Amino acid sequence: MARYRKRPVEIEAMRFDGSTAETHAVYQWIESNTLGSFEPMDVIEGRTPYPASGVSIDPRDGRMIISTLEGPHWVDRGDWIVRGVAGEFYPVKPDIFAATYEAVTPCRASSSAPNALGNERCALPAGHRGRHADGNLTWPATGATEMEKSARILSSLHRSTEADVTRVIELYEQWVKAGPPPLGTSASRWWDKRLAELHDAILPPTDPAAAAQDGA
Repeated sequence: MARYRKRPVEIEAMRFDGSTAETHAVYQWIESNTLGSFEPMDVIEGRTPYPASGVSIDPRDGRMIISTLEGPHWVDRGDWIVRGVAGEFYPVKPDIFAATYEAVTPCRASSSAPNALGNERCALPAGHRGRHADGNLTWPATGATEMEKSARILSSLHRSTEADVTRVIELYEQWVKAGPPPLGTSASRWWDKRLAELHDAILPPTDPAAAAQDGA
């Protein structure tokens, strides 16, 4: 059985507290973004069908009615009014809203990480290094990444190689300054000494104190 993750989406929402000002604000918000207001009793009593979208007030108890393609929804005090990704409006109970949604952090112009939708540039929460392709946060960083470790190893090798080259060049300059072996000197023994010097320049003897410190 395969596993799937729901795609992250952003919605607009307003908390309905039942006050006159809030009722007016929510009503206008829905009315201006749907088919508008409708006659409530005609649809409640079945004389006309509910519109595909719209808003009205139930004269029997004063509750707001939101009409959707699935039918009417009555709004209670404390409900969240949600505008979905397709522009549809519907009420959501407070506990369900709290378990399903979280506030979107405003984006900052200087940020470098995309938000969940990938269409803005937002700051990352502390401890996170980035986001997955679907917009979800990566796990908080607990240490150096493999790429950082590899970079440090390559940097160390580069410094070691530069040091080897420097020692070989210095040794060559010493040989040039010393000139050819004196007359009567054994050529084989002279070359053995030069090769030993070259070996030590490329692979210098390990300092016992430094080795003990590295092993600690």
